[in-house]
Amino acid sequence: MNAARRSAWAGIEARHGAIPGIAIADKILDGVTCIRLDATVTPAHSDKELAEPNFKGFGHHPLLGYCDNTGEPLAGMMRRGSAGSNTTADHLQVLGDAITALPPKHRRRLMVTADGAGASHGLIARLDQLAARPGHQLTYSVGWDLGARERAAIRLAPAEAWQIAIDQRGQMRERRTAAACADRSCGHARCWVEEAHVTELTGLLREGPTAISWTAGRRRCGSSPAGSGRIPAPS
Repeated sequence: MNAARRSAWAGIEARHGAIPGIAIADKILDGVTCIRLDATVTPAHSDKELAEPNFKGFGHHPLLGYCDNTGEPLAGMMRRGSAGSNTTADHLQVLGDAITALPPKHRRRLMVTADGAGASHGLIARLDQLAARPGHQLTYSVGWDLGARERAAIRLAPAEAWQIAIDQRGQMRERRTAAACADRSCGHARCWVEEAHVTELTGLLREGPTAISWTAGRRRCGSSPAGSGRIPAPS
């Protein structure tokens, strides 16, 4: 499979000059290969091997590593339905397999993402090790659950520090108001409301007696009103 991928990617580069870049909001990041780690519950309607009860019903809980540039799966692990979302050993295994699946020259500039359910100290420590290798560059972004300290920082962020959140198409994230008209494609200002805003919390979380040492040197961002956070590491 890896040999076939090397051949296919070589053909893409020969024809188009490079593999596709990464779509980030309304921009395309070229020259970086992105691996997205995510666990997903797949339902099973019979007593299949490894299928077990889980928080979404009954089935399996595989962990996958996808290449965001091309949309293809790089690695995966079939797991029991009761497997944890943030099992460090599983994430390290799939991360290593996903990197190995990439053609060698595409392993030098990497981006890795995981949501809050998949993030762990062990995964972040491994990503830091990979980023420290001479001749390599790795950036990553992971989610984490907001605690009282982060929520307090969000309340302290001034109004002018908040920016409108945009989606993968570069468009403002918005939703219909309760009193919106029947035309869902309308452009009436009264029919739409901004859905989310984002701001950086790094400065507000850097100091204090409860500062978190393992996030030192990393940027921390928060969103409102969704209440989720991200820790994008510096390149």
